Amino acid sequence: MKNLFYPGQHQMNPSAPKFKPKQKKLFIVNVDQLKKHEENTFKMIFEEWTNTPTLNLFNGTNLFGGVLVAVHKSIHTQRIVGFDNIPNLIALEIGVDNNKFQLVTCYSPPHEQIPFKIFDRILQINENTIITGDFNAKHNSWSRSIENPKGKTLFNWLSSLQTRSTMDIINKFIPTSTRSNATIDLIITPSHMSSNSFSVLPSIGNDHHPVIWCSTIKIFTAHQTYPIKRTHWKLFEVFLTFTGSYWNKLAEDMTHSTAFFTLYERFLSLSISRFTNVTFRKTFKPTLPQHIVYLTNEKRLHLKLFRRTYHLYYAMMLRDTTKLVQKTLFQYKRKLWLDYCGSFNDCDTKSFWQKAKRHFHSKSAPVEGFVINNSTVSTPDEMCAIAKDYYEEQFADHQHTQTDIDIEARINEKELNEILINIPSNPMNINYQQLCRVVASMKKKNSSGIDGVSNRIIKILPPNHLSIVLACMNNFATSLQTPSHWHIAKMILLSKTKSKTTSIDKTRPISLLPCFSKLFEKLFLIHFRRWINDFAILPPEQTGFRPKHNMSVRLVSMIDQIGQSL
Repeated sequence: MKNLFYPGQHQMNPSAPKFKPKQKKLFIVNVDQLKKHEENTFKMIFEEWTNTPTLNLFNGTNLFGGVLVAVHKSIHTQRIVGFDNIPNLIALEIGVDNNKFQLVTCYSPPHEQIPFKIFDRILQINENTIITGDFNAKHNSWSRSIENPKGKTLFNWLSSLQTRSTMDIINKFIPTSTRSNATIDLIITPSHMSSNSFSVLPSIGNDHHPVIWCSTIKIFTAHQTYPIKRTHWKLFEVFLTFTGSYWNKLAEDMTHSTAFFTLYERFLSLSISRFTNVTFRKTFKPTLPQHIVYLTNEKRLHLKLFRRTYHLYYAMMLRDTTKLVQKTLFQYKRKLWLDYCGSFNDCDTKSFWQKAKRHFHSKSAPVEGFVINNSTVSTPDEMCAIAKDYYEEQFADHQHTQTDIDIEARINEKELNEILINIPSNPMNINYQQLCRVVASMKKKNSSGIDGVSNRIIKILPPNHLSIVLACMNNFATSLQTPSHWHIAKMILLSKTKSKTTSIDKTRPISLLPCFSKLFEKLFLIHFRRWINDFAILPPEQTGFRPKHNMSVRLVSMIDQIGQSL
């Protein structure tokens, strides 16, 4: 197996990419004279890659050839019903939902016919089928050797297929046999699934060269890596404090304009990215106490020693340590759960439901592909283009018609614009206390809009930076101008179903606006409500979306009016 994982450039194809065995791909290996020590080697591979570490052996029709398929254990795979016990052939169904495709690997001895009837039956089930194997078929369409009858029959079969897409041979004109220039190990795929990224590796001991093909197929696996972010918030806050004088001077030089504030937002976004480390992990695991970590490491040490020596002493130590680790973990988790349940306060209803809803909240599956015309689109650029076309039509501007409502709305809008131009209102004046109060009321969230600035960044801004924000906000209110990107929302699509691949009409969008724009809106809302109250714009009966005017106040008012009328 040493040459199979050859680390350097391939001798047969120097321009090919390096072969990385850690990637979750499908590898097909032609087995030639599988001996006992080679069988043990494959068993070791299966223990790492497959769900069942046993190696199932089936007799073929030739002592010098066969087929074997190794699939990563995280990929959903099953044998195709009706093709289980066919000699020299393995037919698998790989993937889930709309991403299913079939993988067929076949060995055809030199003096036997290629099983075209079986291939036709498999293609009738699913045309998205990849056929690989040693066919011992030579034809000038894919091999630099003399043609043989099997090559002609294979060429005629490929030409006569009645499928929606033609079947192409990937590895053309690259010798796969060590004894001649013939290309007899073939990879046959539909045209929409084909790619030319393949490599022929040096021989690993038999009379065939291994062929590695990197497909463009996106396989959904059960193993996922989750990004874990760790931000040094204290260090970031200290950094902002020491840079406040520079930004104060720059703000004065640029007269607190929108151009300056755009530059300032960019600075905050890039700074927080420099103070953030991102690592990828397979699972979310909480931090364990040091004594449990020590026990776990001790258990791993005993396991390693037992596998190396198979000594009875290490077997007993491994058994005792495993039981101790399980018992300690159970006690620790039980204590954490009891402490968590004890933190619930029956009197604080809001806090109770904030904690309780975490156990009943189901997260939406990330959208990894769109189903368009029975095909899956998974590239980011194509997915963005599909979503853009769909939601631009959904959010299109209102088409003005000649109805009475539209005519009246246009007249009112024109009159309002004339009043604002001829009699401009006094600009609102935001003070430092109002700004601090609004910043303190913002939720401590890490989500951000197109500017990359989150609520949490705004909440930890030191006073010298808040004074910059205050001056810019007052300038925006006076000039009636805001940064142009404040009117652009970052859209994230969530799937309405539990599937990661869905149609575009089964998604729902959420829009993330820049956090500074929402801060400015809240500051404007303070003065807007004051103006409404000073000029008595809204009657007392209007209770919706007003502080101290909830539903209970309205019910008490209605009951009081009914009582006065009796």
